[in-house]
Amino acid sequence: MPFFKYNEKKVYFNTYGKKGPYLLLLHGNSTASAMFKKEIKRFYGKRFKVFTFDYPGHGKSEKAETLPQDFWFENSKVAAALFERLGVDRAYVIGTSGGALVGLNLALERPGLVIKLICDSFIGEKIPVEMAGSIKQARLAEKNGEMGFAWFMLHGFKWEKVVDMDTQMLLNAAKTGQKLYHKDLEEIKMPVLLTGSRTDEAVPGMEGIVDGLKKKSNRFESHLFDKGGHMTMLTRNYDFARIALDFFNKTTDINV
Repeated sequence: MPFFKYNEKKVYFNTYGKKGPYLLLLHGNSTASAMFKKEIKRFYGKRFKVFTFDYPGHGKSEKAETLPQDFWFENSKVAAALFERLGVDRAYVIGTSGGALVGLNLALERPGLVIKLICDSFIGEKIPVEMAGSIKQARLAEKNGEMGFAWFMLHGFKWEKVVDMDTQMLLNAAKTGQKLYHKDLEEIKMPVLLTGSRTDEAVPGMEGIVDGLKKKSNRFESHLFDKGGHMTMLTRNYDFARIALDFFNKTTDINV
């Protein structure tokens, strides 16, 4: 399996497709890059050279005893290291759920790497305490259901520890009012598409979050679905893929 070293830890990555521009997909919190396999096969692998990685401590990456509290910023640095490992100068980026926060940090810290960015089903600039509490309760209920099996398929026998570490990190971020980005979002330099669902069960008030971000910069545009669950990249996958490809094609000199 392909790995690279980041801070002396093995990080799992994978590449798909042989033609087209590069596309980086960033997975959500408590998940892993395997969540993208069907989407890559259906929509993206024939148009892009896709690359993915598992955040340290997740999926097939080396196990971790704790997660960094500055989780999304830290994983943006892992993403930048993967660009260097693969010799990729620039790429399109899609981040869903927590991956959208990683993508925004990457766009702020290393803007030269990102051509265009799609942020799907994300929470904005801070984690409300009520939302973190709801996530904790939902995950406790989900452990014995279908989601528990999905976590097992993504992480193996370490799945429950990954979920618990991530839940505690989210709670800490909410209680301390942690800023999710080290720079102001007004500094975004490339086009960003904000996507989500008005019926997202994990992120209520998506429309308000998106409208607030659009006021910060004319670099932001949006598409909200009237129906769909959390991570519209998966729950509205065909419609999402059409919108994503249209966005990447628009006003660019790279044909995708």
